[in-house]
Amino acid sequence: MPTPLEIFKARCQARALLWQAGEPDARADDLKPWGELLGIEPDLAQWIIDEAYDAVRAMPAANPEPAMPVECLKFTARKSNTLHGFCDVLLTTVKLEIRDVTLHQKGDRRWVGLPAKAQLDKDGKAVREDSGKIKYIAVLQFADRAVGDAFSDAVIAAVLKRYPSAFDPEGAA
Repeated sequence: MPTPLEIFKARCQARALLWQAGEPDARADDLKPWGELLGIEPDLAQWIIDEAYDAVRAMPAANPEPAMPVECLKFTARKSNTLHGFCDVLLTTVKLEIRDVTLHQKGDRRWVGLPAKAQLDKDGKAVREDSGKIKYIAVLQFADRAVGDAFSDAVIAAVLKRYPSAFDPEGAA
């Protein structure tokens, strides 16, 4: 008989495969309650969920054509913590340029961030966190996680196609 941990892992893997296939209800965010019901610690449950979805993202796509055609117009290297730089991209099907998309990496995980603007107080001054960093607010947002992940994957592929060393420690030349 499978253990609760094995059941949870299998459920996460199945959900991740459905998500990759485009199933709109295959979101990761509703897996954590399943872990709690099975008595799995929240941090471990999140790790298992992340591993399942990362494994599916690493699988070669059945269709080599990107689901979201993106062209990298420019890349500027700037290494700071997870940040590796900024890029300007063109969504080719709708002819939309998005400037200052951020590229990030932590370990083997890569992702992009959409442009944001500084939060301003009533006097027009930037709002800061306790640490002194400026707070930012989203300007653009995808309707769901699957579309955001597809955009992230497409941008990373487009950047690496034009700037193969973008994620090298020294950045692109």
